[in-house]
Amino acid sequence: MHQPLEPPGPQPLGYGKCSPVGSDAGKAAGCSAGSEASGGIGKGPVICSAICGNPYAGLVSHLRAAWLSGKTRPLEYRMAQLEALGRFLDEKKQDILDATALDMGKPSFEAYFTEILLCKNNLNDTLNNLSHWMKDEYVDKNLVTQLDSAFIHKDLYGVVLIIGPWNYPINLLLVPLIGAIAAGNCVVMKPSEISRNVERLVAETLPRYLDKDCFAVVTAGTEETTRLLENRFDYIFFTGTSLRNTQSQPSLRGRETGVELSRQAGCRSIGKYDHTGFMLLPPPSGSPSMGRIVMTAAAKHLTPVTLELGVKNPCYVSDTCNVQNVARRVAWGRFFNPGQTCVAPDYVLCSLEMQEKLLVALREAITEFYGPNPQESPDFARIVGDKHFQRVQALLRSGRVAIGGQTDAQTRYIAPTVLVDVQQDDPVMQEEIFGPILPILTVTSLDDAIAFINARERPLAIYVFSSCKKVVNQVLEKTSSGGFCANDTIMHMTLTSLPFGGIGQSGLGHYHGHYSFDTFAHPRAALLRGAGREALNTPRYPPYAPRRLPLLRATTETKRRAACTLL
Repeated sequence: MHQPLEPPGPQPLGYGKCSPVGSDAGKAAGCSAGSEASGGIGKGPVICSAICGNPYAGLVSHLRAAWLSGKTRPLEYRMAQLEALGRFLDEKKQDILDATALDMGKPSFEAYFTEILLCKNNLNDTLNNLSHWMKDEYVDKNLVTQLDSAFIHKDLYGVVLIIGPWNYPINLLLVPLIGAIAAGNCVVMKPSEISRNVERLVAETLPRYLDKDCFAVVTAGTEETTRLLENRFDYIFFTGTSLRNTQSQPSLRGRETGVELSRQAGCRSIGKYDHTGFMLLPPPSGSPSMGRIVMTAAAKHLTPVTLELGVKNPCYVSDTCNVQNVARRVAWGRFFNPGQTCVAPDYVLCSLEMQEKLLVALREAITEFYGPNPQESPDFARIVGDKHFQRVQALLRSGRVAIGGQTDAQTRYIAPTVLVDVQQDDPVMQEEIFGPILPILTVTSLDDAIAFINARERPLAIYVFSSCKKVVNQVLEKTSSGGFCANDTIMHMTLTSLPFGGIGQSGLGHYHGHYSFDTFAHPRAALLRGAGREALNTPRYPPYAPRRLPLLRATTETKRRAACTLL
């Protein structure tokens, strides 16, 4: 049995204070507390950490100086850093498996699949295609620019902040990092302090593989993360989890808290119903509220963000399906990492008749996967922390336990559980569960299921099981979500060719594969005109004359193509 690693201490940043007021490094840091008018990098008087005392301003300044030097621009540099990241995954494979086992009891099979294999897939896809992705993308031109060059240049954002979560602490930190490196940015990474053994592993070993002038790992708790967010970054990528009450919300020092922001967002009161008869619910108070905090901090500097959040993911099971296959695929998606997955199916909608069949098949699938006593199974992980355990355990009081329900606080074990007789206003339906509990709610028709889904916030994923393509297409066309998967769960996010991300309360922006590169690369419009041929420009110059307008229109107009109708 491995001994738990000690909790990580504060990482020695090496750049604890910002440069003196007015210095190039101080301006580059972008610390704006107490600043007067700022006109961008190095413009305007900036009062930096010599006054505001931000402990991370010097680090951000150092990385920004490296970015401004152009060091990260060449293809060769980016490829070398990505190759080094691959060596980290290869050489630290066993350390990663051990750390995730210590933090959450993750089976090595699950940890290898999610934390290493899927990362390597994204990494290899990027290495295979980066030279192509970096090329200028030439675009159509109008008549007046036919002799010129018009293209989209994939530019760098600059200094990027990536904040990772605890549930997949390697994958959800490194996959965004792959895109940020590929796009030529400098990066500050903040792994989750909740998965403390992985945090320590990343903080102590990853910097040995990457260029320390351009990439840094920061270990930080709630208050330190708040201070980190006070700095001006050029892009922020945040992945959140619905871990309510595990720790206090960050103090924004006078700015709105997540709760206040939720009120401003117009949360609807529980107990009100829409015209379909389904209860309207407020936005979940887990990762979306944390997303608002990050977005509020980013708004101070007009910093663009990607927010990977999550709400309750519905799973509709029609009467026309193979029940045994459905049960195995739903049970795998729900109880994998036991339920602590942002794209896990969060509840099932089906008819009363299907519920009875599904309960039998789910019981068989759980026994097949984890044996008669899942607590003894080496393939079933544990809840990440005591407070999260208590939160999930309390949700067992909703409805009636049909399968499972056993708990052990000492080992943070909650059995794979299925709930029935669940009501819309039960606690288990008020928030993303993030645990091994699967509520089943009955509906009378496909239309009722769609209305139920649409009465709630748009989820990160919607799942439908049916052998009828018409049913699948109807759910796809009449609902909205970040992703969609028919006749399986979770597997859509394993494809690097598909974008992964949310919509509305479940997130903003997307990544994976070339979508990660696009997220961290600014599409810079470029038109390179010749210095001569001035006669071509005369029609647009004053003094204006009506006789020039037809020529100007002819050389710049975009006409609509004629519609072709076959009779």
